[in-house]
Amino acid sequence: MMNQKKAKKSLPLDHRYNFTWPHYRALRQLYTDGQTNLQITSNDFIKQRLIGGKSWIQPKLRSEKGYFIAEYLRSKYNAWYEEDYKEKIDRFQQFFDDHDIPDEGTHPYRSEDIDSLMAIAVLKEDILRDFDTYTLNSFSNQFFKNKGAKYLGDHESLKKAVKAILKIDVNFPGEDRKDNQWRLAIECDDAEVLVLCENYHFLRLPETARKLRVDLWSIGGNNIAAIDRIPNHKVQLPLYYSCDWDDAGLHIYSRVKARLNAKGFEIQLLYPSASEDRHLPVNSDNHYSKWQHAKKLSGLELTDFSDEAKKLIQRLIQSDQWIEEESNNLGAMLQRIRPVELHKRAEQMS
Repeated sequence: MMNQKKAKKSLPLDHRYNFTWPHYRALRQLYTDGQTNLQITSNDFIKQRLIGGKSWIQPKLRSEKGYFIAEYLRSKYNAWYEEDYKEKIDRFQQFFDDHDIPDEGTHPYRSEDIDSLMAIAVLKEDILRDFDTYTLNSFSNQFFKNKGAKYLGDHESLKKAVKAILKIDVNFPGEDRKDNQWRLAIECDDAEVLVLCENYHFLRLPETARKLRVDLWSIGGNNIAAIDRIPNHKVQLPLYYSCDWDDAGLHIYSRVKARLNAKGFEIQLLYPSASEDRHLPVNSDNHYSKWQHAKKLSGLELTDFSDEAKKLIQRLIQSDQWIEEESNNLGAMLQRIRPVELHKRAEQMS
């Protein structure tokens, strides 16, 4: 309990208070107009401290909706607002105005989301030049740090804000559900390896795969029966596996490995290229795989992993973090195994 309190105190104020853009906008209206009609009691800090504890903010009369600050309390509220939030919220409001982003108060952006949007605005030209190299997931992973690759896709208003900033009305590559290319194997004539992927991310960039001379096959998480559909001649290529480095993803890898071993084939796990600042907490949004701390290496089959992989897994378990497949760079992961892969190809040709 003590550690949880210390961890909570170490968070930025906006995280501890759980402020989102509607709360910022309401606080600004209370400062400029002395009243707001926005719903603010959904925030515990505002409800318990500003309304309940300090009583700076008071509900309007029953016949009216909203909240106001009595004239004799405005100086205290304004002093607090000016010291802690005025500069930030003014900057956010100006940013929304400059980029024609609707600010009706309903978008649940957090402070770090708006900071990410500002960074996207600064890098707009570079992003547009390389736009066709991003998937929605890889864009989310790169620009919305520590939120995960699915974060942007799960927040429609945030995705619309990104497109408003970039001034585009097109989808990210692979975003259109009617485009089924990414659901199929991506193959090339001069492939040197076959990579089985837990997720669809890398298959959404087929040209990248072809440039890297790699065949990709998505087996869709637990749907490992898809292994039986891999053509036998493709299995003659050196086999590697790409996945989320969490409890579920690595256990699936072991099941894939066992299934292939039973058919007489070997497969190895690609070592992630994501830097430590891309590692995510296991309790991140839309992530439900937890490490099994009571079991050695989370109950994973030790012989399935290299010493290097086991050391990384142990660090992830100790820090309660995981590595999302989308945060890796396929080329960087393949570069680590190229000498081994080329040696295997030479042996096959001799």
